[in-house]
Amino acid sequence: MVLSSRAATQPLPIPIHTVLQSHPMTISPPLAHSVSHHALHPDSEIIDTLGGPTALARRLGYGSGGPQRVANWRRRGIPPRVKLDHAGVFLTVAFVGSR
Repeated sequence: MVLSSRAATQPLPIPIHTVLQSHPMTISPPLAHSVSHHALHPDSEIIDTLGGPTALARRLGYGSGGPQRVANWRRRGIPPRVKLDHAGVFLTVAFVGSR
C-alpha cells in the first residue's frame, strides 16, 4: 500500500493525546530519560568479573570498536551466539561464581 504525500500529512482521526493516554507503555517526556532502558542487564556482572569492557573485548579478539560493543552488552545482555562461540571465557565465570 502506497500512501500519497497528502495522506501522510493528514491529521490523525483520533487526537494523539487520546492514543497516548490509552497505551500502557507510554512514557511522558519528562520521565523518558529515567526508565529501565538505561538499567543494566544481569550480564553486566559477568562483564565486570571478566575485567570490564576493554579487557573482555581483548579476550574475545575484538579489534577497534570492541570495547564499545561489549559496553553495549551491559544494557542489552551478551548475545547467546557470543557466549556459545567463546564458552571457555564465559564458563570461567560460572566456576568462579560457584565457589
